[in-house]
Amino acid sequence: MNRGDARMAKEGDMFAGRTTRPNLVVRALAPRVAGLGKDCRFKPNLMLEDANTAGTLYLRADFLPPEKIEPARKLIREYVQIRAEAIRAHKMEGMSATMKRSREIQQELWDLSVEARHESKNVSLNLFIGTLNDLIDTDAKRLTAAVLKRFPPTLWFTLAFLGGMSTVMLGFNSGLHGRRSRLATTSLIVAFSVVIILIVDLDRPIRSLFTQQDVPGERALQNMQP
Repeated sequence: MNRGDARMAKEGDMFAGRTTRPNLVVRALAPRVAGLGKDCRFKPNLMLEDANTAGTLYLRADFLPPEKIEPARKLIREYVQIRAEAIRAHKMEGMSATMKRSREIQQELWDLSVEARHESKNVSLNLFIGTLNDLIDTDAKRLTAAVLKRFPPTLWFTLAFLGGMSTVMLGFNSGLHGRRSRLATTSLIVAFSVVIILIVDLDRPIRSLFTQQDVPGERALQNMQP
């Protein structure tokens, strides 16, 4: 990380260290569009964090009593598999069912951990329980990032205002010169339409234009094969 990036991270300001500072509109919208607000700057990839936590939990299942190791690992494999398949399927209905089943698996693993704690006083079991807590926390982070963190109304109002003003100014300029450029009009309409479509698509939990795969989860699942 260079000196400018270090100052940006320290102050929580993506414009820190710049010799020329942008206007208030840019400073207000850029952190929200780029996702670099103070609450989420330099946030690690949640898919990777989720997969790593599940992989660690799978390995630490060895700390459970022998008769509970395989049932726990089976649940963890199912947990990772259904989440990877839901992202690959690219459907909201499948995502809802996956979130419900994920909660059920988390509860089953927790119940299994409680039973193991009552049966054994092995302090190493705390590692498994702690990692399970991390898995539940990471799931909550992914849900928050996908569903609750949406673009604010301010962004939509600003885009609508800019689009409307650009259209008005283009019409005013055409009337002032007594002629209209079809190329300029068409280009402006297409450009704004594409920008709006991309932003709306990115703001949706299940994206239609930008497909994604849970590559870290699929790799973790391969390492979990019995």
